[in-house]
Amino acid sequence: MTREMEHRITEPGTTHTIRCDAGGDIDVRADDVTLTLSGDCEELEIDGSRTTVTSENLNDLDIQGDSNSVTASEVRELSLEGSTNTITLSSVTEIDVEGSDNTVSYESGDPRVDDEGRNTTIDAA
Repeated sequence: MTREMEHRITEPGTTHTIRCDAGGDIDVRADDVTLTLSGDCEELEIDGSRTTVTSENLNDLDIQGDSNSVTASEVRELSLEGSTNTITLSSVTEIDVEGSDNTVSYESGDPRVDDEGRNTTIDAA
């Protein structure tokens, strides 16, 4: 995928592998999806639940669903509006949380954090 391209996942219980080359938006609008992303993606939006994602670099990661698990290398902006999500990042610049019972861990960086959620755990690993 390249800049300005969009890939929408709407079929529940499916597995996808996507390569981003300097851009591309991925929208997950289904439950129980397994997704592997490589390269530099512009945006990943998860509206489903119980999705498992492994990714390299994301400009924006927006999670509105519940019980998702994301492991990514570099994320510029993380936005969490869902609940009981687990996010593991190598580095992150900005974290915005509005959901509840979410866990975010990151290895490096000094992110700007706006936590308006409930029972959020944000830890530098």
